Amino acid sequence: MGVGFVVCRWFWLKLLAKSNEISLLRGVKRRDGKTFKKPRRPYEKERLDAELKLVGEYGLRCKRELWRVQYALSRIRNAARMLLTLDEKNPRRIFEGEALLRRMNRYGLLDESQNKLDYVLALTVENFLERRLQTLVFKSGMAKSIHHARVLIRQRHIRVGRQVVNIPSFMVRVDSQKHIDFSLTSPFGGGRPGRVKRKNQRAASKKASGGDGDEEDEETLNDANSKAAINDCVSVFDEALGRLNDSLSAMEVGPGEKALTLEKINDIQTWISGAMTDQQTCVDGLEEMGSTVLDEVKAKMKNSTEFLSNSLAIVAQMQSLLEKFDLKMH
Repeated sequence: MGVGFVVCRWFWLKLLAKSNEISLLRGVKRRDGKTFKKPRRPYEKERLDAELKLVGEYGLRCKRELWRVQYALSRIRNAARMLLTLDEKNPRRIFEGEALLRRMNRYGLLDESQNKLDYVLALTVENFLERRLQTLVFKSGMAKSIHHARVLIRQRHIRVGRQVVNIPSFMVRVDSQKHIDFSLTSPFGGGRPGRVKRKNQRAASKKASGGDGDEEDEETLNDANSKAAINDCVSVFDEALGRLNDSLSAMEVGPGEKALTLEKINDIQTWISGAMTDQQTCVDGLEEMGSTVLDEVKAKMKNSTEFLSNSLAIVAQMQSLLEKFDLKMH
C-alpha cells in the first residue's frame, strides 16, 4: 500500500468527519436533494424567450421557480414512463400507477376521466403553473393582476380554508379551491382598515366637519378602539381596588392585638398609590383621543378618586402615629 493511498484515505476520512459534524450541529443528519435543474445550454434563444414569457404570464419571481416546476414534471413523467414499460397486470404498475393518477386528479392536473398513464406523459409546465395559489387568486378576481396576487399572498391576506398561506407556489387541491378567500384579519376580508386608510378617513371626516384635514380627528365613544381603551383602564383600576380591599380586610384587629401593624399600613399605602397611578396613567394616555373620551373616563373614576385620596391621607396619618409611638409588629 503506497503512501499516496494512505494520505488520500486520511484526507477523505477527515472530510467525511467534518461533514458529519456540521450535520450534527444543524440538529439533523440529512442530505438535501435537488429541487431544480439548470438548463444544459445556458444561452439558447428559443428557450430564453419561452421562459421569459412564462415568468411574466404567471408572475414568477425568477427562473428558478420555473426550473423547479420543470424538474418536478420530469420526475413525474419518468415515473409514468417507467411504469408503462411494465406489464399491465404487474402488481407494481397497478399499485404505483393508481397512486400516481389519484394524486394527479387530486391536484387538478388530470380529469377524473383521464385514468391512464399516457395522459401523465402529456402534462406540460402550464398545467402545473395553473394550479399555483398565485394563479388561482388572480383568476378568481381577488387580485387586480398576477403580480398583485403575489403581493396579497406574501402579505398574508389570503387563506385556504382556515389556514393563512403566504407561499405563492402553493399547489391547491381541487377540494381546497373553493375555500380560497381573504383572511379574517385582512382589510380586504372585513378586518381592521390599514394605517393609511384610517388616516385618510380621519382627515376626510375632519375636513367635512369644517376643520383642517391634516389634523388628527377626535375619537368618540362610538369608536370601538376608544371603548376598548376605556374598558382596559377600568379593568386595571378595578384590579388595583380589589387588591386594596384585600389589604384592608387583612388589617382587621384580631383578639389580643393592641394595634395595627406597620407592615399592613405600608401595604395599604402602596396599593392606594398604585391605584391612583394607574388611574392617572389611563387619563394621560387618553388625552389625545378627544375630550369626550377623557370626560367619560373621569366620570367613571370620579367617586373612586375621592375615596383613594381620603384613604391615602388617613393611612399616612396612621403611619406617622405608628412610627411616633414606635409600635412594632405583634
